[in-house]
Amino acid sequence: MATRRPNVIKNNNLRIPPQSIPSEQAVLGSIMLRKDAMHEVEDMVSPDSFYVEKHKMIFRAMLDLSLKNEPIDLLSLSTKLSEKKLLEAVGGNQYLAEIVNVVPSSTNVKHYAEIVQKKYVLRSLIEAADYVSELAFEEGDDHMDDILDMAEKKVFSVVSSPKNQKFIHLKDALPEAYERLEKLHENKGMLRGLPTGFKDLDVMLSGLQKADLIIIALESSFNPYFRSFIKFGLRCPRSIFFKFVCYSFSLSKGKTNTYNKKKCSG
Repeated sequence: MATRRPNVIKNNNLRIPPQSIPSEQAVLGSIMLRKDAMHEVEDMVSPDSFYVEKHKMIFRAMLDLSLKNEPIDLLSLSTKLSEKKLLEAVGGNQYLAEIVNVVPSSTNVKHYAEIVQKKYVLRSLIEAADYVSELAFEEGDDHMDDILDMAEKKVFSVVSSPKNQKFIHLKDALPEAYERLEKLHENKGMLRGLPTGFKDLDVMLSGLQKADLIIIALESSFNPYFRSFIKFGLRCPRSIFFKFVCYSFSLSKGKTNTYNKKKCSG
């Protein structure tokens, strides 16, 4: 069986980070050709998404013009870069004209931006992997939990970047919303979410809503409230009827003690 080789460009054992310079040029050129293109990609890419340093400078200047609602054409961009004394650093007017001429189609700017962002995420993952590797090889005096926490934070920073979040059109969410409203209209008094068994709480929250995280925190020394909390936890198995799963956490007691508390409080 043939072994799949990684798609990495090698030059004398030197690995070049993932990048697509033509796509970066196409994004910048599309914005200069069509100002509305900026609104299509400003939530997808940031200056750091670009691999080439001069492309980062150009995109920052474009963002400045966009924030002031000024044109983002060749002349306006050249003037802005000149004011910042960056025009020569990016290659002058000749390079700006060059990236405009290499744009296949400005209507495909979102596709070009997706490629640029994908390459940036891959580079970020490589950086995170190098950081974790160095962290492991250092064998420092840090506690193991601290080392794992630092490694997790580094990887999570890549995954949780706002530019990596998926957005949907409002029209795509409407069918589900209308279906839910029709169901509520047909069943008067029905809760929008999962019943908790506590009337007042259900009135306040209209039940537990899908994708919501609701945390009820109580001081364990207050026995009456703590008992109510335990009973709430015991009611969670009822959620099986509604095809939901309920989890109970305790930050102050072990699993055996927590189970015993729940068992005895019933």
